[in-house]
Amino acid sequence: MQGISYRKHRHLLLLLQQMEAILEDTQDKPALLEEVRKYHKKLDSQHEAYLSLLEILAGNIQDYEQLFERIRVELVGKKLKKLLKDMKGDRMEYPILIENIRLAYGT
Repeated sequence: MQGISYRKHRHLLLLLQQMEAILEDTQDKPALLEEVRKYHKKLDSQHEAYLSLLEILAGNIQDYEQLFERIRVELVGKKLKKLLKDMKGDRMEYPILIENIRLAYGT
């Protein structure tokens, strides 16, 4: 999935505006003029909804990243050290835990 191209959106809106202007001048195709207006309004509405969702998504990503970092530093970083000290290296969970630490920290 890709984002919506603002440039392509603007070009299509400009084209629809030009079509509206031509159809308003000729006044001989009212059904087509109405259809162009309908699509223009719908396209604008969809783009506004897209921008609104992008704002929500950006906030969600920021919240997630802050939570992720907080968990990684405060919970995992501090508490895990003690857990590892208390845990014996011969337990079955130990290698899995070490691997998950490596993956979580990207090391």
